[in-house]
Amino acid sequence: MTEVKNSLEPIFIDKEFYISDRDDLFVTKGDEHFKISGSAARLDSRSAYHHFTLLFQSDKSKIRKSLTTPLDTSKIITHATKSVPSPTTNLLNSDQNLEKNLSYFILQLNKELQSSLIEIEDFYEIESSLQTHCH
Repeated sequence: MTEVKNSLEPIFIDKEFYISDRDDLFVTKGDEHFKISGSAARLDSRSAYHHFTLLFQSDKSKIRKSLTTPLDTSKIITHATKSVPSPTTNLLNSDQNLEKNLSYFILQLNKELQSSLIEIEDFYEIESSLQTHCH
């Protein structure tokens, strides 16, 4: 998450970011703290998986709906770390240019990771796939 935080700082120079002890990324607005990214990881003897969210211009009602289950979660046995709800916010307002900001973020993240593996087209392929399968 350090690389993600470091990639956001030159884009959003007026915002202060920090990583919590649970590896969630927060932004500070005045005296308030808002989660902009949560993460999950899994390690086993052969591989490691890590993914995270990053709220640029997300529809928070859709996120809330996707995180709600009709199942009785008390009967689910898991070794996963329990989720802790936090106030969230988007990095961008609805009138700000998402593509421009995402492109800049990807450029910064590739620099931070010393990589060129991430491309903006990857995000649009995922988005297109989700729209096709979720509607």
